[in-house]
Amino acid sequence: MMNDKLPHVPTRSTAIALALMLTSGSFFITGCGGGSSSTSTNTPSPFSGTYLTVSLSSGVYSPSSTRSLATPSLVGTSRTALTDPPDTITFQRLSNGSYLAITEITRYQWTLVMGTTPWSIVPSSLQGTATDSRLPANNLSRDDAVSFASAVAARCSLAVRVPAMVDYQAAYGGAGHDFPWTSGVAGVAYSTVRESNSSGPTAVSTYDEVRGFYDLIGNVREWTTGGQLVGGGWLDNLNVSGLNKPMLTVDPDVRHPLAGLRLIVRN
Repeated sequence: MMNDKLPHVPTRSTAIALALMLTSGSFFITGCGGGSSSTSTNTPSPFSGTYLTVSLSSGVYSPSSTRSLATPSLVGTSRTALTDPPDTITFQRLSNGSYLAITEITRYQWTLVMGTTPWSIVPSSLQGTATDSRLPANNLSRDDAVSFASAVAARCSLAVRVPAMVDYQAAYGGAGHDFPWTSGVAGVAYSTVRESNSSGPTAVSTYDEVRGFYDLIGNVREWTTGGQLVGGGWLDNLNVSGLNKPMLTVDPDVRHPLAGLRLIVRN
């Protein structure tokens, strides 16, 4: 125990051990979820891999050139849900070099980090299956989204942000693309929108991926750092959910039952 009056001076052996730990890169960090410490395998940015996986519980992130996805199904049919652990966010590299989360942030992930359930005050008719932990977090304000991104950034030592409009444009295939799929494709096969006759949001990755992402259109509207809500939600018609459609800019402190978020990691 340190003396209350005298400063603690590390011994020579302690200093040498600390130096070895720092130079070897083998050190310990406190888990994001507040649990026990775990060995860090974090690799400093910039990253070059196609994917970046982040554990919200351990704080460990890892870039990778490949990842195992569930076997794709035929468009419009039921598919196997993603097998990623519920506390894990997987990001995919965009053409601008940043990494966009392949799914919306789930209620489980939100509560793990923030300890709150803002969707619980939404009327039950708009809740979906409230016990499903893979439902997207909703009833969020832009300020809520920024707070979540900041909390993840601080816990996991990454440049985590709320995406900007240009990030969504990159995910959709470039500026001018209203939807992430090619023209003529039946968008309802990829989206939880009004035409899906859903009574609320659906679990993330319920539908097939497009360009490696899930629910870019529908399910919940997603906040941008500029305060726009993009992509439409489960109560929006598909024809008004495109990225270039006029979308309401909402005051940053106003919560909206159809509003959720996706994260981006600046590289």
